[in-house]
Amino acid sequence: MCGGPSIGAAVGGSFDAYVVIVEDDGTITVTPYSGGLAVLPPGKRGAIIHLRNTHGNPKYGTATRVRQETAVNIGKMIRDGYSATYIVGKVFEEVSKDAGEKYGGGAVNLVSGVSTGDMFTPADLNETGYPMDEPYVKVCDECGWSIGYPAAENYQTCPVDGSKLKVIYAYEALKDAITVTNGSVSVSVYGTEEAGVVQTTQEIVRASVKKNGYSAEAIARSINRAIKNGFLVGVNYVEPKDINVKPSSRAVGVYYTPLPDDRTAPPMELPVSSGLLEILGNIQTALGFIMVLLVLFRSSLISSFRRG
Repeated sequence: MCGGPSIGAAVGGSFDAYVVIVEDDGTITVTPYSGGLAVLPPGKRGAIIHLRNTHGNPKYGTATRVRQETAVNIGKMIRDGYSATYIVGKVFEEVSKDAGEKYGGGAVNLVSGVSTGDMFTPADLNETGYPMDEPYVKVCDECGWSIGYPAAENYQTCPVDGSKLKVIYAYEALKDAITVTNGSVSVSVYGTEEAGVVQTTQEIVRASVKKNGYSAEAIARSINRAIKNGFLVGVNYVEPKDINVKPSSRAVGVYYTPLPDDRTAPPMELPVSSGLLEILGNIQTALGFIMVLLVLFRSSLISSFRRG
């Protein structure tokens, strides 16, 4: 499948698809295609939806019905003026719920270049991606605090201001990720496969950018505060140099260093430096040697006195 904002779209090969075209007078045409080549002409408002059921899917056999129903719904949303990003989110919702094709996914806004990246794809080959019909993150509408699943299951209210947290499903998170607004931020996370870390980091970064702008220092502080409070586990503290900000493209990259020996949290920050502790340790060791020498010297004196 290929396409673009000004060149139309096409799908070829082995497929089962519907081509949706919406005319200027509101007429919706939904045409089925099976194999060969299906084309959405340049300049036409419309879409192409290709859907098949995966073997082993409990809802196997529903793809034919859902493909047609979703195609019609796409046409209605285009006619009624809904944005492309909204329509994509609704398609993921319908397909994941009604056809059971829900694992993993992604989308790209071809006009702006913003994409979902690896938000929902599996970390390794031959693994299932994130279920698109399940909760993805919880967000506080008041202060922007958020936490990804599965850690989000432990929170009902915001720990910052006590507000009730809003549940964002994966198909909603997908729509938000590719929708460009003044506050849109594309966040990529590297160096960790810990569950929930990617989602939580993305929300923390977006909240930080909204409040402080594209400041690597501010983003690092926000992330480190979450690590210290236990909202992010399995990763070490970050420094500003670990944050790659690109204000012109509204993108931020976060590079984590995994913790060694299966630790879940970095070492505690002590009130004294490790160098001072090392010096104190050396002093204690020296005092220990002196005490041993004094004991030996005392023993020698006692032995000499007794012989005398």
